[in-house]
Amino acid sequence: MKKIIAFSLWGDTPMYTVGAVRNAELVPEVYGDSWTSRFYISNDVPSEVVEKLKSLPQTEIVNLNEPPDWFGMFWRFLAIDDSDVVIFRDTDSRITQRERLAVEEWLSSGRTLHIMRDHPYHSEPIMGGMWGCVSNKIVTQINQNQHIPNNLL
Repeated sequence: MKKIIAFSLWGDTPMYTVGAVRNAELVPEVYGDSWTSRFYISNDVPSEVVEKLKSLPQTEIVNLNEPPDWFGMFWRFLAIDDSDVVIFRDTDSRITQRERLAVEEWLSSGRTLHIMRDHPYHSEPIMGGMWGCVSNKIVTQINQNQHIPNNLL
């Protein structure tokens, strides 16, 4: 089963670039060897950051020839097409054991979607970097233009 933790990364802001490297380092420690970090990056990410990410185990880089702007936050969702299970995360938030336990509980539940809200400011129904899905189930639902019932959430 292909399990991906997908991130978007553009620019040279340390909050995001350092965070990307740290998350890539944490994934094997926190999730073990069954998950892969995948970073969808633009050409303006500093080369030393890209090289560091490439050197880390269980880490994939997808170079996108796209303009580095806010639309980049959506790149990570491309992983739905290339995984069995995918979770979407932000590079400025660290991977944690608490998160892993929540993901494991979700996977054992048989539900299609996983939504994390663990802070008072997480007020949106789905935060862009705090959800995941069983890819084939969600794609089937979208392709069939079906409403996603509450029992899948």
